[in-house]
Amino acid sequence: MTAQPKNGVDKRKMQIFLVFLFCSFLIWLISKLSETYTERTTFEIVYVSVPDSLLLTSSSKSTLSARIQTSGFQMLSSGFRSNQIAIDVSKFRQRGGRYYISPADYRRQMEQQLSGSIQLQDIDRDTLFLELYELVSRKVPVKPNLNISLAQNY
Repeated sequence: MTAQPKNGVDKRKMQIFLVFLFCSFLIWLISKLSETYTERTTFEIVYVSVPDSLLLTSSSKSTLSARIQTSGFQMLSSGFRSNQIAIDVSKFRQRGGRYYISPADYRRQMEQQLSGSIQLQDIDRDTLFLELYELVSRKVPVKPNLNISLAQNY
């Protein structure tokens, strides 16, 4: 009979220990996630606003590598969503028949798209070269080479 109350006391002690263990883990996790971290991440480039007179066929890069500084909470939430950056193609420059977007231009565009709590520390210094072709339209007269003879009352 003495073994049963002792067993109940041990179960209660174990439950209290597990509650305090869970609380201490939760406090430790919140403490670690509130710190500021610097991490290198890659962003997938999505090209937008291509002018109607041009056709974008390819580009020199499809991803950009960047070093960002943010809190652990932001870093954790960014891991669950896709890292896509929209680059505005209409802000291209042209030199010698080649179209490009300078690193300063796409850095400015990236900073506008990132949330306020994420600081962009460093990015690739590669210029984005674009293969753009001018779309040309031409009016071509169509002259049919056929003879139509309709039946009476048609």
